[in-house]
Amino acid sequence: MPHFQKIGIAAALAATTALAPATASAARNPYTAKGICGPTYALAQQIPLRSNNGQVLMGRINLMYSLATGKSCGVVIKARQIGRPTYTAVSVARKARRVHWKQDAGPFSYYAGPVYAKGTPACVRVGGFMSVPHGREGIWVEPGWEGCS
Repeated sequence: MPHFQKIGIAAALAATTALAPATASAARNPYTAKGICGPTYALAQQIPLRSNNGQVLMGRINLMYSLATGKSCGVVIKARQIGRPTYTAVSVARKARRVHWKQDAGPFSYYAGPVYAKGTPACVRVGGFMSVPHGREGIWVEPGWEGCS
């Protein structure tokens, strides 16, 4: 096979691979919380979502904040079952007289969110959930109010 044909085939394979979505067995999720929330957002808090026995990292709950927008943003990024739809959820609420949770939930392949809340990350609560593959159990993490004095 001539040299230029080998290069053309290799380039075509590389381009196809780059465009193909990550599979469920892929080790890395191609999405980031900053990419999902927006370029002005920075990480305020990250919480691991672990399996019920604590041995397996299933995903990460990310609370982001933007000075430019004055909003907080919640996203759950999957670390397992990437590319495979599994029930995943993220919730965000700001502490107030009446707490109103905003949520994004469903059978997502890569992440849940973004969910936005007005105000600074002071007194913002974020939670996340991922279903466990081949079972009915799930993992829910909802830490306490952050940034409250």
